[in-house]
Amino acid sequence: MLRIFFAIALTATATLFSATSCRKADLEDALENLKALRAQADAEQSIAVLLEIVQEQLTQNPVLNSGLNVPASTSTCPVVTTSNGGFPVTLTLDFGTGCTTSKGYQMSGVIHGTVSGKTDDSGALVNLRLDNLSINGNKVSGSIALKTTGKSGTAQQSLSFTLAAFKMDNTEGQHLEISQLTGTLTQTEGQTTTPKTGDGTLALKDDVFEIAFEGMGTDPEGKAFSLKTTRPLRREYGCEYIVSGIITYDVEPIAKSADYGNGTCDNKLTVSAGGISKEVVMP
Repeated sequence: MLRIFFAIALTATATLFSATSCRKADLEDALENLKALRAQADAEQSIAVLLEIVQEQLTQNPVLNSGLNVPASTSTCPVVTTSNGGFPVTLTLDFGTGCTTSKGYQMSGVIHGTVSGKTDDSGALVNLRLDNLSINGNKVSGSIALKTTGKSGTAQQSLSFTLAAFKMDNTEGQHLEISQLTGTLTQTEGQTTTPKTGDGTLALKDDVFEIAFEGMGTDPEGKAFSLKTTRPLRREYGCEYIVSGIITYDVEPIAKSADYGNGTCDNKLTVSAGGISKEVVMP
């Protein structure tokens, strides 16, 4: 009887060891493709840059935020064109064949849009289409629908957004798609700074935004995933990177999370799966 007990115990131990080994292998496999992990980070960074660029136009362009008929914008990256004569206003942000924005983003291509009403008022609808757009070498396409929210008349507005049919081919040859992403861009600091002062960007320099979203897509390995912010992504005007926040990815066989840190302005994040972590450095 004792021999039978030990035989059963040994079999159970071997089974548990095998299961544990397989699970560890699955966890390590989930973090092995560093290029795929960087592609997800590139997509998140690109979306954050797009929202930032659009937010700046909606709050600082007097044609859009106040309905004023003013001379053409002096911006050269992008070249901004707006229609006059009342709403809806057509908006074109043209980065040409390549230019460097005031924050150092390398951009090319065009963003086409329409704005339904004054963005100083809550409820204005903004529809955007990305045309042959490149952000820091990452080629992106898709459409964005936005709605201004928050208290009407404040210096900056918050936005709700829906991103549809977003596709990205990054500089490392990785392809990622997000079929739909819904979320909010909420200003948490700098709301009371007077807009349209001096060079037109002084009101932006103390701005801090948080981005929260959830959605679904297909990763560079062809696997379907869902994603959600469990801690909003923090964007500061003085930093070109996401400085904090956590995103979780539900993907077979192991769920992953991406942690952007505690507020330091750098190009690093930590991707984890089941207690195993790997630092990812964006190119």
